[in-house]
Amino acid sequence: MRCAVGCGHVQRGVDVGYGLDTVRGDAAHPVNRGLACQRGVEETADPSGEWLTQPLVRRGGELKKTTWDVALARIVEEFGETLERDRVGVAVLGSGQQTNEAAYALGKLARGGFGTRYYDANTTLCMASAVNVYYDAFGSDAPPCTYDDIPDAESHVVWGANPRVAHPVMFRWISDSADDPDSELIVVDPVESETAETADTHVSPDLGGDLDLARAVLAHVVETGRVDEAFVAESTSGFDDLVAGLPDPEAAADRAGVPFDAVEKLADALDDPTLIYWGMGVNQSVQGTDTAGALVDCCLATGNVGPGSGPFSLTGQSNSMGTRVCSSKGGWPGQRDFDDPESRELVAEEWGVPVDRLPDDTGPGPVGTVAAIADGPIEAVYAPARARRRGARHDRQPRRGLRRAARGGPDIPPVGRRHRPRDHRRTRRTRRGRGVRGPVSRRREAVVVPLRRRREPRPDRRQRRTDFGGRLTMAGDTQRHERIDGERPPANAVSDRGENARRGESSGHGSLAAFDVASELFPTGDARSA
Repeated sequence: MRCAVGCGHVQRGVDVGYGLDTVRGDAAHPVNRGLACQRGVEETADPSGEWLTQPLVRRGGELKKTTWDVALARIVEEFGETLERDRVGVAVLGSGQQTNEAAYALGKLARGGFGTRYYDANTTLCMASAVNVYYDAFGSDAPPCTYDDIPDAESHVVWGANPRVAHPVMFRWISDSADDPDSELIVVDPVESETAETADTHVSPDLGGDLDLARAVLAHVVETGRVDEAFVAESTSGFDDLVAGLPDPEAAADRAGVPFDAVEKLADALDDPTLIYWGMGVNQSVQGTDTAGALVDCCLATGNVGPGSGPFSLTGQSNSMGTRVCSSKGGWPGQRDFDDPESRELVAEEWGVPVDRLPDDTGPGPVGTVAAIADGPIEAVYAPARARRRGARHDRQPRRGLRRAARGGPDIPPVGRRHRPRDHRRTRRTRRGRGVRGPVSRRREAVVVPLRRRREPRPDRRQRRTDFGGRLTMAGDTQRHERIDGERPPANAVSDRGENARRGESSGHGSLAAFDVASELFPTGDARSA
């Protein structure tokens, strides 16, 4: 689980000791179909640091090897004492490296078991801009594109991203499609990146000029009569307000630091089925949400929300989207609103916990959580996946909080187990339908997100989602599951590719510990199935 593309590897263990001898792409995997990038192979076979193969407990300032029973007993004892004093005394830090099942189990433990508001799934910073835009435009955190759209696109616009380095396997698909006759690759980036070096056209705006450039393109589309008026009238709302706020395209291009022919080139690309990919170069900006929204507007105004087209945010961590949807961080399972009383009651009933145990807000996020570690009320931290100090290096208070939590290192470090990639799910823009690969039983709580067919007829694909003021949005009502244990999704929404659909055992220490610790802390079934 190296990046968001979600490649499958075939791994062979070493003959002696612990580790991997060889790693290669899995030809039977539905995502990469045998392809593999060198970074993914090398980091999987030879990760930095030592393999930790059994629990360690700090005694006398040193970490000593111990058994699972001893380690878990200490966690239960110390966490239990903390929770008796204050239910927000325990903080939980997750990761976008987790599978959907592990993220669901951890969120259930944090929210329903501990009842803490100090919880983060480690996916709220990198993707916050894109998530807000998708909610605004489509009513849910669900990009309308899948990997299957890449070969069908004729124009590929990569904006503020370098997938040739960051997503090499995905970039192979983009490059192959752009090499087709009458297809092209356009890169928008102030830097001449490795991706820009291979592009047909490289547009280099000034630093911070992305928003002006995107709005200039949309203004020129409107000015030259390239709007898909039938689609806009039938399937969107807010178009008139959007047009009223557009700038003069030439003036906006000048502010962006690009010649006007670059604006014309981008507008021309939108005449054909176009995928607009963007990454951290857009998201990690004070204008990130507005810029991502402007790119979505360009797609909606030109009808580029169908096969071979759409706004395609590039996630960094391997399962950032699945963790967001399943983790109970920013919303309850099934994309239910966190502040909706009925959703809270439904979740509490399903989990078998008092409704007042569930926090009534999403909490302060990762920076606020580590700040609370420094200044209270947090006394204990549970981090089943990697939690590094690097992200807080410029903020003195969070840095102090992480030092306090570590005190020279965790008392019980997490142990990474070799998990089984075929047995658990990640949320991908996969070939066989957005959402989750693998079977879904009636009581499989980890999968409660709405699933739909990959290729519905074009008019049906475009009739979606909720209104909001200001930006262009898709019309219609957001589709949500009515029950947590809802009906089985349609078969065509789930991959049926042989062994990839098999269920298995726990994928790692984080998920395993969540189940074990929950059974000790709540032996009476107070948080059943946690």
